[in-house]
Amino acid sequence: GFGVAVVSMRSGTILDAAFDGDTLLPIALETLGWGVAMVAMAALVFRVSGPLVDFPPKEPKGSFLHEIFNADAARGLLSGVAALVAMWLIARTEMKGQAVGAAICAGVAVAFAGRRLQGASQPILLFAAPVLAIGLAQLVTALTLRAPLVQAVVGRSLPGWSMAMPLDVVAGALIGIPIGLGWTRSTTDDE
Repeated sequence: GFGVAVVSMRSGTILDAAFDGDTLLPIALETLGWGVAMVAMAALVFRVSGPLVDFPPKEPKGSFLHEIFNADAARGLLSGVAALVAMWLIARTEMKGQAVGAAICAGVAVAFAGRRLQGASQPILLFAAPVLAIGLAQLVTALTLRAPLVQAVVGRSLPGWSMAMPLDVVAGALIGIPIGLGWTRSTTDDE
């Protein structure tokens, strides 16, 4: 996560994209693409390292695919709404540090909400929840944005989730989700 954050900090902001003549649509599609990649990356890590200690496997002898895609994990995806709220509240300018910091806070908020929503399922899909939620919000914003992106950025009329670039969101998820899961471990009843 911190490696992605370093790369993200060296890349452009929404202001750079706007003045280069980009639109919000390819940015939103890239964020959604990263969301799909996050599912694959988290599944690979959990497959190699095994389940988290405080999240026992749903079915110890069951298939790994069922561990990723089940009703509890799908319910955990709803915690992505917490990422939208955090991004909307925190990301106010086009500054790169603010976008990455807001995305990290969004990841922590998703982990807090996801711990309650998904129950005992492994948090594999939870890593993709903020990225997918923010990507969908960016897509809706891109499809409903009436002004050119450069006017929206200069006029500061973009919502917070559209101020973050795709790598900002990915770095925030990779840093924020583990932090949030670690912090919420002490709130579980199994101790």
